[in-house]
Amino acid sequence: MPDAIPSIAVSMSTFDGRSATGAMQVRDLGTGERLWRALRALGFCWLLAVGAVLIPILHWVLVPGLFLAGFVVASFAFQRVRIVAGGTGPCPTCSTPLTLRSGSNPLGFGQACTGCRSQVQVVPRSA
Repeated sequence: MPDAIPSIAVSMSTFDGRSATGAMQVRDLGTGERLWRALRALGFCWLLAVGAVLIPILHWVLVPGLFLAGFVVASFAFQRVRIVAGGTGPCPTCSTPLTLRSGSNPLGFGQACTGCRSQVQVVPRSA
């Protein structure tokens, strides 16, 4: 049976100063999963580089740039050790229940409300 994913209280706020409280689940990534994410990111950048070969003139910059960017993006993907596994909370503006995006940065991220289209900042509450 997998371990229970811990729930963390988050502060959800909009740019006009309204706020609400929600909860998100954060999951730690193992080395194998981090490596797989890094290899997928590297492969995606290299796939874009192969497609850029067909763009006249710009391919002289895009192909080497995307090739090198693949290593940078893969490095950032490998360094991320925790991700958001889910969560819920009300929109501070219209109280529509929001489902927090999986895969987001657990230190904070922005998300649009599905009801009123307000931009909601999600940040973990300080202990």
